[in-house]
Amino acid sequence: RKRAMGRGTGKKDGGNSGIGEKVVESMSVDGANELRKKLGLKPLKVISPEEKAARAAAEKAQKEKAIKAAADESKNQEIRDQLAQRKKKRLLNKKIKGKSLGDSLKKVTGGSAADWINRSRRIESQKSAAERYAELDAEEEAAYTTADLKGIKVQHDAKDFKEGQEIVLTLADKPILTGKYDDASLNDE
Repeated sequence: RKRAMGRGTGKKDGGNSGIGEKVVESMSVDGANELRKKLGLKPLKVISPEEKAARAAAEKAQKEKAIKAAADESKNQEIRDQLAQRKKKRLLNKKIKGKSLGDSLKKVTGGSAADWINRSRRIESQKSAAERYAELDAEEEAAYTTADLKGIKVQHDAKDFKEGQEIVLTLADKPILTGKYDDASLNDE
């Protein structure tokens, strides 16, 4: 091999000697190493083609090994995540003792979730019906005034009432057929 050493003394290119002329001298690596040895410098390393190929192969193997290690690490991380999930689920199941809500509902209601939904809807409709009837009753009670009660007789005497005692009053019936009110024939019709 030959390398250009730059400016120096020795053979001149061209044969013209003038000022500013560039002089190039070439020598082999072995010759350069001898010169460097004489000057007290460290010799140049000579790398053989086999050594270059071995270094390239080692570098390639190292890169492949790093890629494989990264892939293995990602697989290992996935496995660790799966194990952590399973452990968490196992611990939660351990904390939950007894029957689930669905199981307890089956015992109480004797059916499935659909049965529970139907039963809840039925109860809700019964509640809304009861509320509607209560509203209608309240409207009917509010509709009666003292004017509506004028002329109605009560079937009790004043002496039947005692202070502090509650009594349910019974209204006296009026005969429909005869139109006359008679205490003696009150229950005859």
